[in-house]
Amino acid sequence: MTRSRMVPDPDDPGRHVEGELVRIADVREGPPSYVTLDDGTELTHRVSVLEVVRVKDRWDAKGNPLYSITINATLQVTAPESLRRKEN
Repeated sequence: MTRSRMVPDPDDPGRHVEGELVRIADVREGPPSYVTLDDGTELTHRVSVLEVVRVKDRWDAKGNPLYSITINATLQVTAPESLRRKEN
């Protein structure tokens, strides 16, 4: 049984198109991304895929099916003491 879902049109985000919910069979998450800013702040960023929808009758320039994904982004911020708000 397929489950259809309406998703934003990649070419016109104000419009929605039909897609088919695709079950995620396996997940192998890699390490997070680490970013250091000029001010000394360190950011740790990780993205998890929550849902995948294959857009009906749409393909990319290489002929691959077009997908719409729902993600959850997690961000951890570690700022230097000089940038932190002082406690009252």
